Amino acid sequence: MKRVLTFLHTYRLLAASICMLLLSLMLNACARLVPGFANAYSRHVYAFLTRTQGSFSGLFPISLFELCTVFLLCFLIFDLVRTLYHAFSSHKASQLLSFPLHCVYLAAALLLIYQTNCGINYHRTPFSVEAGIRYSSEEESADDLRSLCRWLVSKIQETEKLAEVDDIRILGETQETKSSGALELFRAGRNGQAAMQKLGILYPELAGDYPYPKPLINSRVLSIQQLTGMYAPFTIEANYNREIPYYNIPFTICHELSHLRGYMQEEEANFIAFLACVNANDAYFNYSGYLSAWVYAGNALYERDYTTFAALYGQLPDKAKQDLSYNNTFWDQYETPVSQTSERINDAYLKSNGQTQGVKSYDHVTELLLAYYCKQIRG
Repeated sequence: MKRVLTFLHTYRLLAASICMLLLSLMLNACARLVPGFANAYSRHVYAFLTRTQGSFSGLFPISLFELCTVFLLCFLIFDLVRTLYHAFSSHKASQLLSFPLHCVYLAAALLLIYQTNCGINYHRTPFSVEAGIRYSSEEESADDLRSLCRWLVSKIQETEKLAEVDDIRILGETQETKSSGALELFRAGRNGQAAMQKLGILYPELAGDYPYPKPLINSRVLSIQQLTGMYAPFTIEANYNREIPYYNIPFTICHELSHLRGYMQEEEANFIAFLACVNANDAYFNYSGYLSAWVYAGNALYERDYTTFAALYGQLPDKAKQDLSYNNTFWDQYETPVSQTSERINDAYLKSNGQTQGVKSYDHVTELLLAYYCKQIRG
């Protein structure tokens, strides 16, 4: 009888794993091949999940994803030890199948959750298309790029002066002056929520409430991988790296929150983060948005017209230069084989979800910045 029960238990786990795997593949195929499926799913099903599961996760001040990861690792270790104990105590090698079977079931369940809370959204219509902000790379001219960078420099100069009166946040950060304490992070999180909600008034595609973004307790895990933040699909949370240079935190918060509206492509999330920051009722968020945009646009200008880049860089405020210098110093210390491996994995992950440029897609925000500048600022 015991053998029959064991067989039935094994059969149920295998059957459930296969069903979840097939459902995941079916959802992925529908998102890729059925016109309108991803859009409808994102606007209705995923929006419901964000309002329910995402709102529940947002009630907690710390990352549930981080806690669940620790719990899951502890469970797997416990299950492995228990499996080995029963196998050796009963002298039955068949008992050893229990642990890998549980791993297969868990992997299938996580894959299904990933598809429902993230994967399908990669195939929806981009935000820039829905909002009518498009700029063809074929139309791009060096003059437009120069004009964009000049405008960004002027806005950095303007917002740096306004942000300087705020004695809580730091301008011109260095390792010695670094101070991303609980008060600063809490304030940044609340301001990030407000910035995204305000942006939703300007762009209905982004309308609605946003859960509180969470700084990871063990942010070093992200630093080692050279990541500023991450969207956690299993708990529908916006998580970010609290160790990064502070000027980048507002931009990162808005970037990760944008994923909770179903916009998963990285250049789109960067662009939404820029719009949220520069339209926020907070001078430091404005500063973060313009300075982060300068990094992307400035890199593009550096490759096309170094002379103009150098001249414009020289016009940046000293504290902005110090922020950029500290940013380089911070990330240089994590240039390791681990970070390189992480980048290759991230590159493969993005390509598998339809972003053919992989990690280079982050830089494509420059095209969207050009569209915004040419059509809404310069006119």
